[in-house]
Amino acid sequence: RNAIKAQPGHEEDQVLVGAVAPWNNNTAYAGNESGDWVIYFRDILAKLGPLGCDGITLHTYTHGPDPALITADTKFKDAPFQDRHYDFQCYRDFMEAIPANMRHLPVYITETDQDHAWHNANNGWVKAAYEEIHRWNSTPGRQQIRALVLYRWPPIDKWVIQGKQGVIEDFSEALQREYRWNPQVVIATPPSQLKAAPFRVGTRVYTTTVVRLRRTPGVTGKDASDTVAELPVGTAATILGGPEMADNYVWWRIGARLAGESATVGWAAQALDEETPLLSTQEPQQVMFTPGEQVFTQDMVRLRRTPGFRDKPESDVLVDLPMDARATVVGGPQAADGLTWWKLEANVGGRTLTGWAAQTTLLGQPLLAPAETVTAPEPLPAQPVGKYAPGQTLYAATYVNLRRTPGYVNKTGDDVLVEIPYGETVTVEAGPRQADELTWWQVRYRSPEGQSFSGWVAEAGVDGTDFFRTEPPPPPQRPETVTPIQTYTIGMSVCNLSPYEVNVRRTPGFVNKPSDDVVASVPSQALLRLVDGPRQADGLFWWQVQWVENPGVQGWMAEVSPGGVRLLAPALYRGLIHLSVPYEGDHPVSQLWGENADFYRRFTYDGVPLRGHNGIDIYMPTGSRILAADSGTVAVVDFNAGGFGNWVRVDHRWGHSVYAHMNRAYVRVGQQVQRGDVLGESDNTGNSTGPHLHFSIRITPYRRDDGWGGYCDPLPFMDQSQLNLSLYGRDPSQMPDIPRFEPTPPPPDVPGKPMP
Repeated sequence: RNAIKAQPGHEEDQVLVGAVAPWNNNTAYAGNESGDWVIYFRDILAKLGPLGCDGITLHTYTHGPDPALITADTKFKDAPFQDRHYDFQCYRDFMEAIPANMRHLPVYITETDQDHAWHNANNGWVKAAYEEIHRWNSTPGRQQIRALVLYRWPPIDKWVIQGKQGVIEDFSEALQREYRWNPQVVIATPPSQLKAAPFRVGTRVYTTTVVRLRRTPGVTGKDASDTVAELPVGTAATILGGPEMADNYVWWRIGARLAGESATVGWAAQALDEETPLLSTQEPQQVMFTPGEQVFTQDMVRLRRTPGFRDKPESDVLVDLPMDARATVVGGPQAADGLTWWKLEANVGGRTLTGWAAQTTLLGQPLLAPAETVTAPEPLPAQPVGKYAPGQTLYAATYVNLRRTPGYVNKTGDDVLVEIPYGETVTVEAGPRQADELTWWQVRYRSPEGQSFSGWVAEAGVDGTDFFRTEPPPPPQRPETVTPIQTYTIGMSVCNLSPYEVNVRRTPGFVNKPSDDVVASVPSQALLRLVDGPRQADGLFWWQVQWVENPGVQGWMAEVSPGGVRLLAPALYRGLIHLSVPYEGDHPVSQLWGENADFYRRFTYDGVPLRGHNGIDIYMPTGSRILAADSGTVAVVDFNAGGFGNWVRVDHRWGHSVYAHMNRAYVRVGQQVQRGDVLGESDNTGNSTGPHLHFSIRITPYRRDDGWGGYCDPLPFMDQSQLNLSLYGRDPSQMPDIPRFEPTPPPPDVPGKPMP
């Protein structure tokens, strides 16, 4: 290669790796005793490395002239080649074997034919071949194949094309399609030599993922016996020697002590590339449990008799704990098979079982998390002592409901006489009284229209926030910026929470972008790591993410889709959110998420125009029972005269759900509810145009200024086969028993009045 480039005029020549013939198993050697042509190809590339060549060549063929063989997925029947393609698709075997650090190099298929002499017919074989390579090149993130060369034109051997008009016509028609490889696609940054970190003998380092400890540096041509151990995420180790270079990686000799085991010594790679370290001096913030602590499962978790999962009999499994199961830590931690294990005690079907469970998966996905301890509110004194006295003038510190009688539980909408606006005055007439664990005062209020009302108001909310002041409050103001509810942080583990594949882009934004702006599509529930962000573009917030299972995929992903579907979420929520229908019986959906955008953009939420309907509406007759869609804690039971009417908010580990326009709520603030528990009954209260339930959810973290009020579409997290969508796609005149009504406006957005 150096000799070629040293010749005048050849300094920029590409010196390519010669193609390996598919299906030729004559090249057997130590480590490849079967003569596997793909392993031979891979080993050649690994030996050369990314700096040892300028590109790669391949050969691929079919066994006959049938165009269907171009896309046929046929493989060899017998071992050891049962995973190798038998026809044209063998090019994919080679492409997928190219080492990650060489996937930026150009690839040329320099020979293809029908194995036998060319069949002189325009039967579409040539067009199908070029279409297949175009299909490969058009897939985001794929290493580009720059040429597909038909073998061959001159009459030298039986594969001659010259004079075979059918093949020539087939080729000419393929040229009309103007297929092009994409010179802008980015697969991997052309690698430079990895530099050794400033580690020294004695430096303390920690594993950033599961790290394989080897007997000697390097990965090429090694069997399983070279692996000493697999170190779990967050394992502490000490540098004992190095660095050494092998297979284009920097290697360090380290020593680590796994729980319950003697010290383990071996060689570990420093990093996969400059952006993906395997060893770090930064100590990870690892969740540690203590005996007696309550934990819950984040996924299906296997409870075992002993720590570890490799080479175990089926009898080692005690039970599979379902997601969201509670357990008590009684021992641990212990390290086994590259994971950290805890001894748990769990009640399963009335039996108490004790066994070992892994804290995470091998990829670091959490399986166990601390259970939130719910502290019961301190009981109020039997004889309430209030802050105020009869005859005293008070000023509303927020919007306050004036009720006919003390209490808020199991009350219909007509219990609210009027809503007292922010800053308005009332006069205390009597009290205090105790009801629903709150202190109540009878007050008189005169509205701006001169109408006088006498009723009961709560002194403060369940959280202790005072509803009144003894001095006039400052004028109400809308905040200039809306603070996000919690935030993400760089390095945080997140996931694609949606049920869809989501595009990862080269730069933030999606409007007027070329197709090659899409780096890759990450599947539903894919684990991701935040690398940079946030950035704002095209009305959305974007984060740069790295796909944990495929670290070479890195790009920008939106928090929420333009249509309000939640995309990014903490990794703890992966597979966690499963909502049941929030009602009893069979009731039709009357308005879906995002509908009636023209109507809703007339309204604002925290000063930001709405993009569309921010929930789903279900038509149901008054008195229908409303159910909790997931287990949680009741956080709000309130009446919103100009908006939600009687409504309930239930807090969950992942966020909260909202149920609006109810007749009455049966629950109280602080009450624990299980999925399917009755929250109340439906009605038409508040600013509603017909009897229905408005149901919506927020997933933490969220942004209230996103045009949806921080809410997201609940349908992706529901079993949609349980929903009645019969009102969609049918003539309303054919359904006289089901009234149709106009969209319901959202709660009014006015300064001093918190939006739900």
